[in-house]
Amino acid sequence: MKKILFIISVLLISQTFAVESQNDFQTINRLKYGQDYIAVGTISATHEENVNFKPDTAEFSITYLTEGATPNNASNRNIKNMDELKKYLKTLGVKESDISTAQYRNYQRDVKEPLGDNLFATKLTATIKTSEDNIYNVIQLLEKNGISNLKKDDYSSHAKLYHFTVETQAKSENEAKKNAKDIFEKISKTLKNSGIAYIDIREYETKQTLENTRNVKKYFVSNTIDIKTSNFDSIGKIFTKAQELKMTINNNLHYSVSDEQREKVAKEIEGKLFEKLQEKAQRLITKKGFSLGAPSNIHIQNPYIRYDDYYESNNAMSNYAQTDQIQAANEVSIDPPSEYKTKFIISGSFDILQEVKR
Repeated sequence: MKKILFIISVLLISQTFAVESQNDFQTINRLKYGQDYIAVGTISATHEENVNFKPDTAEFSITYLTEGATPNNASNRNIKNMDELKKYLKTLGVKESDISTAQYRNYQRDVKEPLGDNLFATKLTATIKTSEDNIYNVIQLLEKNGISNLKKDDYSSHAKLYHFTVETQAKSENEAKKNAKDIFEKISKTLKNSGIAYIDIREYETKQTLENTRNVKKYFVSNTIDIKTSNFDSIGKIFTKAQELKMTINNNLHYSVSDEQREKVAKEIEGKLFEKLQEKAQRLITKKGFSLGAPSNIHIQNPYIRYDDYYESNNAMSNYAQTDQIQAANEVSIDPPSEYKTKFIISGSFDILQEVKR
């Protein structure tokens, strides 16, 4: 008996909720559409609108590398010039909040320092062609000129190819080159007089030697700051100032549209977007006797726009670069794009109304 009473109670409660829910719907429906129309369903639609934006924000980074005999020395030099740059930025209207530290790193390493004047070394490699019967004669002639590094290359049809190296050192680059040239010409003349018809220079190189050096421990500070500005005319001035302070302008300049401009444009066109969405939803209702009602769940997608988007479609300049991928200021393009083309997307649902027949 108790079980039957419980089931009857549940049924009564369910019917009560159903009646209340129906009453709520009817009440809301009357408030929205009066007595003559009733909502019988919903319809969803989406509309896209192309919008042009003019970029109003530029962002880029500058890196400053200093070295010193002590960590404090490297750090103090870095702070001094960075402070000078930041003060200059403020005179151009760049706010404190638009300057931020992207990377700060200190490290140490051994650096070779010369103890005195380093020497210059010239290395000249020559190729000769001679028969196998004459090779010992060639060796003797080379040894008389201080050359004992003759090596065999490969075989030809009637003779073999060999090569030898002349190496000289001097206090100046020109002197090292002249000494090597003199030795080669003397050997060349001697070999040709002995019947060697072919001798030619194969490789030639002159460089400064690092033999007269010592390892010294140096300390370095690398400081990278991000800068944002809405004054495009100031970008070239900032680059020039950074160069004066021996800083590096990283190749990551990009332009974007500020949140303020996006919000402003969104407010200006949201009414137009809604009208277009409403018109589209109305066209989707093709059955006679039905009409469009009030909207619900309206959503406008407000896109984030930056220079990278412009680059992908226009191939105008590179995207972000790593901090160590740097260029001089006169190699970084600072021309902003004229405008961005992007889409606002509005979507939502509307009630479908049917006239109440009496």
